[in-house]
Amino acid sequence: MVNDNVTTNEIMEFLRDNMVTKEELHDELDKLVSKEEFQKELNKLKLDLLDAMDDKLLNLKGDLISIIRKEDHKLIELITVLRKNKGLSDEDVKHLLGLEPFPQTP
Repeated sequence: MVNDNVTTNEIMEFLRDNMVTKEELHDELDKLVSKEEFQKELNKLKLDLLDAMDDKLLNLKGDLISIIRKEDHKLIELITVLRKNKGLSDEDVKHLLGLEPFPQTP
């Protein structure tokens, strides 16, 4: 069984080693930020994150449009070849070129 009798000297030694002075407490409290400062920093981080996401989405949109335009050019070329080889009528060509996403006039 553990000795439950603690001497006054042991208590005083423990307090001397572990106690915090008012000055130390004030120094540590000064390092803490206020709730308002924390909220401002959190809001700034949210806005920064949203701005970064907007930039990424705009870049992605631009990349997708570029890819779709390349495919559209391939489709136009295919329609032109089929028209020359009499594979498509003028009416079919007009209809196909008028389709989205980038409608053309024949």
